[in-house]
Amino acid sequence: MSKLLRLGVLLLLGIPMSMQAEIPKTIHQIWIGEQLPAYMEMVRQRFTELNPGWQYNLWLTSEQDLDSTNGTIRRVIQGSAKARTERYPIADYFANEWSAIKAIRELDRRPDNDTNRKAFISDLMRYRIVYNEGGYYFDMKFELLRTLEGVANSGTTFLGANEDHQGFVIDRSYLSNAFFAATPGHPALEPLLEITTDDLKEISDGLSIRGPSEFGQSVLAWLEVDPAAEQQAQILPTEQIYPYINWDDTPGAAERGIGHDQCIASSPEAFLNHPDDTRIIPAQNTFGETIYMLYPCPHYPDCLAIDHFDFGSSWYEEEE
Repeated sequence: MSKLLRLGVLLLLGIPMSMQAEIPKTIHQIWIGEQLPAYMEMVRQRFTELNPGWQYNLWLTSEQDLDSTNGTIRRVIQGSAKARTERYPIADYFANEWSAIKAIRELDRRPDNDTNRKAFISDLMRYRIVYNEGGYYFDMKFELLRTLEGVANSGTTFLGANEDHQGFVIDRSYLSNAFFAATPGHPALEPLLEITTDDLKEISDGLSIRGPSEFGQSVLAWLEVDPAAEQQAQILPTEQIYPYINWDDTPGAAERGIGHDQCIASSPEAFLNHPDDTRIIPAQNTFGETIYMLYPCPHYPDCLAIDHFDFGSSWYEEEE
């Protein structure tokens, strides 16, 4: 059943589709791999520092857990109460998505495979977690620059931002899934949780089934079918989340010797005259090379957060 048809049936049956509750003051991040790198551990702490009283959740699992029927996912919970860790059987928490997760892992284990598709698994996990728990999802590469308090308007049940300056207004079939927020059980996420035989076939062909394009299409389906959706959806300006993403004439790129992120450089010398309340920390890029980060990032004062694209990710594997 198509997304539009399914959502239309729900509406005709009188099943409420748009949640009136506020988005919970809850933050989620996912790490698939071994120990979280020190620089990411430092950056993630900003979420709790800038949002006292909020609940922060770091969801941790490994390839071994993904490959085991007895594998677990750990949920490290920080907030106003004492930090604690909960464990869930990964095949139970992601029961609906488990067939797709297994198919992705089987593809990754093929002798002729040269691509790690943990990002595909992370896509599936983020939708399930936010659907079950509600709250704000951020990729691990994000640095939060100011508090999330007051970001969502009253009555907002879905919050997003597009990393393309064309925006969700011009091309509404694409919306970044690196950052978004929603109320629990949000109808825009529900179609993303359905795994079909066609999905499994696409996975076997090496395709992503729940990336930004599918995410945008699902949000669009909700907006087109539910009359209340337009008043409950809030799309932040691209510049608040992805300030340098248009890639054009970024100040100082040549001096930094890397990319367009003004807080990432290939050499610490690029930040010799950095502000006193910042420091230079070593990090790693997507290719496993050492890069340097100016932290906290001082160059985007009007932004809510910044996605440091040059960071390595949990699905990166260094070549032998």
